[in-house]
Amino acid sequence: MTHEQRVLRRQKILVLLLLILTIASFAVSQIGALASVAGIFAAVAVICLLTILVIAINGFWRTTRPTH
Repeated sequence: MTHEQRVLRRQKILVLLLLILTIASFAVSQIGALASVAGIFAAVAVICLLTILVIAINGFWRTTRPTH
């Protein structure tokens, strides 16, 4: 397995974990009993989504750049 393949595999695993964390954070932010900290969980979810976007852009760039 080449270095690029290992990096892309790690990125896929990280995106999956971040997606799970995002869903869990949004779910917790909707619980009424935790209204005082709902904003924190919503912010964590947004940060996770932004991180997933950055990883996706990086992965796209890695797979589409020309190799010399």
